[in-house]
Formats: sequence, C-alpha cells, structure tokens
Amino acid sequence: MAGPINGCNEGQKHNWRKTVKKKYAGDFDFIDPSADDMWPAGSSAHDLVEADVKNIERSDGILANMWRESIGTTLGIVHASRKGRPVVVADPNGLRHKMLEFYADATADHPLRAARRLRDILRAEASWHVLKSGGRREPFARRKIRLSVQQLCRQANADDLGVPVVVLSQVMEILAKGDRRIENTISTKDIRDAVLRILKRMERKRDPDFLGLSSQWRRYSRDHRRVDRFVAERGRPRNIRVRVVSPKTHTTIWGKVIRRFEDIPSAEARRVVNAVKSVPGVTEIVFGAFSAKSSKPSCCAAVMGSDAPFVIEGKLFDRGEKGTLQTFQVKVRDDDEKEQVMEHIAEALKRDGLWTGRDGAGDSSATFASGAER
Repeated sequence: MAGPINGCNEGQKHNWRKTVKKKYAGDFDFIDPSADDMWPAGSSAHDLVEADVKNIERSDGILANMWRESIGTTLGIVHASRKGRPVVVADPNGLRHKMLEFYADATADHPLRAARRLRDILRAEASWHVLKSGGRREPFARRKIRLSVQQLCRQANADDLGVPVVVLSQVMEILAKGDRRIENTISTKDIRDAVLRILKRMERKRDPDFLGLSSQWRRYSRDHRRVDRFVAERGRPRNIRVRVVSPKTHTTIWGKVIRRFEDIPSAEARRVVNAVKSVPGVTEIVFGAFSAKSSKPSCCAAVMGSDAPFVIEGKLFDRGEKGTLQTFQVKVRDDDEKEQVMEHIAEALKRDGLWTGRDGAGDSSATFASGAER
C-alpha cells in the first residue's frame, strides 16, 4: 500500500489505507508501510529504505495512492515495475503524471477502484497457466516476460527500462483478451507472438527505442525454443551410434574392438554411455585415445568444451585390461546447441552418480568442475 507518508498528518497517512483494508480484507493480505509496528525502534534511514524495497519485492502487486506527488512512492512504483510486479495507481486529484502512467499497469480515480483493478489483475494471472513444449504446464509469471524483453534490449543495446514496461503492459492486454486461451492455458507461442506483435506495432510508429527489436526477438525466441525442445525431449530413447576411431589400434582400455554399444564389456561404462545417449542433440559418440596415467576409485566421466565445431570432449574412467582412462567425443547435431547439450550430459551423469569434475592428472578444465568427486 504505497503512498505519501513523510510530511502527512495522521488522517492523510491512515484513512485511505483503513478504507481499502476494510473493503478488501477478504481478498488481500496487506503490507502497510504507515503502520506503527512496521518499523522497529532505532531503525536507521538505510534500514528503512532497505526494508521498504524488500516489502515491495515480496508483494504480489502494488496499490499506490498518488493523491499528491511523492518521491518515495514514485521510486517504489518504478522498482516494483522493474521487478515485474503489477502496479495500479490511484490518482484521485488528477495529477496525470506521464511517468506514473508509463509505469502503471492501470490507473483509477479512487483507491477503492484501484484496489479492485489490482485484485482483478492478480486473480486473472493467478489462474493462468503456460503450456510448455512437451505438454508441460507451469504457473504464469509476468516477470518472466519482463526479464525476457529486458535481456533482448540489452543484447540489442536498446532501452532496457522503458521498452519492457511498454511491452509488458500491452502484452498483458493481448493475453487477457485473446481467444486462444483455453481453460486459462496460454502457450509459449502465444506469448512470443504477442511480444512480436507489440514490437512490430511500435516500429511502425517509428519509435527509435524499438527499431530493429522485432527481428532480434525472432532470433531470441528461436534460441529459447531450442532450450524448450531439450527439456521436452530429455530422456526419450534415441538411436545413437557408438564407434571407435583410432589411427593405429581398434582396442580400448577394455582390450577389445568396440563397434556397437553392446560390445562394451563394462556394465558401469555402458551406464555412462547410456546417460550420454539419453541427451537430446547427441548424434554420435566416438571413442579415442586411452591411457593408464589417470584413475578413479570407481567408474565415472566428465565432459568439457572443445574448439572443434559440433564436438564435446569427454573422459571416462574405468578399470580396464589395458588402462584406466578412455577419452571420447560427443558429436552434436547443432553447434549452437553445444553448451546446452554439455549441461544436460553433466546433469545426466550426476543424476546417475557417474560424474567427476576433474581427471586423475589434476586437469580442472572441465566445464562443470564443481561436480562432486567420486
């Protein structure tokens, strides 16, 4: 419940807040910065500001009664908006300040009407779900849209404050009125299309802050669809070839030719290969050089980056007839996906208790060196 406090008499501080609390006690839990018990005795100015910021961030929404100009309330509105919280401003005296209208999701001419508008916004959004790739559903989070547009703006060296505010408020209007929403479910495609629609609209208006952002958003969305596809496909059985490439010998640490997955004699090593095979984007696993210079107490593996395109380097530690360290390469279908593939391989190995972040020679170049040692 944001609003002027400093320089106000008791009635100005408390009366409107009491009216709203009485009317909407069944709809909201209130954080009232004017309450006597909000601020411990002896709190410094820094403590007060820090506590106010935290209260804004733990709120679901902000009701700001701007019956007179207030620096503190204005800064609170800006902070709430940047954190993706819905803000409804009551403007009973018709200040009509453009900055307030810019950051507000809605305005009203009375605190009670502003509270009702905020309630309606929160209720609607709380009932929405987002349909992700693979059929997953997750609660709708407006701040994710805000953060995505902010990231887009930073990549494009555009205004990452004003643009996300404009886009978010208009996207919310499109989603609320959209006829594609079925049983309060919105697809990620609907959200991306709504953002693109707003960016194109602002570009047509020749707004310099929006020029070029629609094409950037298409690329940004394409990258995120790749990530969604990884999550949706994870764990699906995949027909991945396993072959050995060696210039002089076709044996490995296990002392036999490996032409198929079934040729690997070690059950634990097969678990490692199975974990790698389960990751979307992997097209081939190639065994390479081996040695006996490094060892681990039990079978485990690590993966790390490579300068070679479409390639992730790997090290597999096992007790074999001819050695203890077997190098391998993982080939990926898309070089742009290499980092994500590597992350998911590490997750799969950790999940199965087969991960090591370092090799036996003390090499700490593995991308996920913080993994638990075996």
